[in-house]
Amino acid sequence: MPKIKLPKLTLLRIVRFLLGISFVGEAIASKQWLLLILGGFFLYQSVMNVGCVTCEEDCQLTKEPNLQDKL
Repeated sequence: MPKIKLPKLTLLRIVRFLLGISFVGEAIASKQWLLLILGGFFLYQSVMNVGCVTCEEDCQLTKEPNLQDKL
């Protein structure tokens, strides 16, 4: 039987998904549409795997010389 490979399923991704589902459910039940947007945002982050900790490589910014360094 082949093993099922989950696409980099991390704890933070699961938390975002659960928060998104709960926010969307509560928003629909209580008709608070701003909460629906927030829940949709969390769902988008978890499904598309985007966010502040999704870098696969080194996420450090390279230092480029600025105008003061050139003078």
